[in-house]
Amino acid sequence: AWMFEHIAALNTYAYSALQKVPGLKMLTPQPGRSGMLAFVLEDRDDKEVVTQLCDKYRIIVRNIPETHAIRISTGFYNTAEEIDTLVQALTT
Repeated sequence: AWMFEHIAALNTYAYSALQKVPGLKMLTPQPGRSGMLAFVLEDRDDKEVVTQLCDKYRIIVRNIPETHAIRISTGFYNTAEEIDTLVQALTT
């Protein structure tokens, strides 16, 4: 139970924190139901964002080619600080 609670809480934190990124449109309708969140970034190529996050920040995310969305997954091993790093990376 603690594992799901942590994942759900971190997912909810990420949902809220990512709202601060300019041009980000959240596709996930409700946070905390699972560890996954999907969003699109206006005027940015999803594949390029995935590559940039990996190469520059060592952040692993996936793109969803059909919708040009980016998907993050929060796990029991992730931290709020990692979410903050993601938000900062997407903002710069």
